[in-house]
Amino acid sequence: MKCIEWQTLSEITGTDDIGKKRVSDLGYAVIATTYPASVLQSIAQQARALWSARPHSPKNKFLQLDHLRGVQNHICEIAEMMTDQDRLKALSEIAGVELAPYPIPPAAAHINHYEPGRLPIEFHTDGTALVELIPLQMTCPSTEGTTMIYRGDPDVGIARLSNGELFRPDEVLDLPQAVGRSVLMQGRLLLHGVRALHTGTRTTLVLALRSVREPWKDGNTLARLLLDDDLAEVERPWIQDQVHISNIYRQQAGISSAASDEIGG
Repeated sequence: MKCIEWQTLSEITGTDDIGKKRVSDLGYAVIATTYPASVLQSIAQQARALWSARPHSPKNKFLQLDHLRGVQNHICEIAEMMTDQDRLKALSEIAGVELAPYPIPPAAAHINHYEPGRLPIEFHTDGTALVELIPLQMTCPSTEGTTMIYRGDPDVGIARLSNGELFRPDEVLDLPQAVGRSVLMQGRLLLHGVRALHTGTRTTLVLALRSVREPWKDGNTLARLLLDDDLAEVERPWIQDQVHISNIYRQQAGISSAASDEIGG
């Protein structure tokens, strides 16, 4: 993998106020990938079959996005890609922090499909610390379906949108998508969306990642996960992960489990 474009969070947002929440300085990186075209095509084909097999589209979709979640459980190439050590090492070097796949299955990998005439996705921040956006297929022009990032504090941007404001063109950074390139983004701290498509389509694989050292820097509360997933799918892995995070935090703080229990956890 080769990084061909990179910007820090502060360069994008113009503020350092979100510094304590970040896992690294990375805002986004555009990467020339080495994923075989045949693998991307196979994933896209299997995703179309999964979409066709669904009995209906979900109602009241979170962020107005109809996507396939937990796709690593259905498409073996995605499961292999998620855990590929060479990929994780390369992305970690680009991000400046050791990364690992997101551990809660429904939220670990999903596939988004965008078509003309539909709202692609509302402006939002991600739950997981970082995501890698990997276009699987594109028939739309590069000027359509681009990832839009608000150039400011995400909380300010959300407040403005909730008041009915629109962002000026100079307040939005556009990241064109292309097959053969991916975008690694600290989307939890960047307000972002997708520009509408007018012709053609885009199908994108989204692989979630987090910091090995600071896994608690995560916005995926159980309540947020339940906006997309059933309780039976996420409750146990979420609880197990909270125990794992707590243990790591105690280790880094120099507190043993026994000592933690003595002082009330």
